[in-house]
Amino acid sequence: METIDGQNGTSETAVWYFVVATFLFVGGVFALTMAEGLMAIAAIAIGLGAVIAIVGAFVFKQENRRSK
Repeated sequence: METIDGQNGTSETAVWYFVVATFLFVGGVFALTMAEGLMAIAAIAIGLGAVIAIVGAFVFKQENRRSK
């Protein structure tokens, strides 16, 4: 089904999960290169990035099921 602006009616929120996870991964690696004291912050950012990427994979799977 297409809407007035030409886009299909499917939601693509999984993409945003992956975008946020990418920024968290990069931020974690960047924190590792800044100083030794930021190790905990880097670990938290990389861990959150992994969790958000996994959630994004589940959302992506659900969106693909709904679109069929």
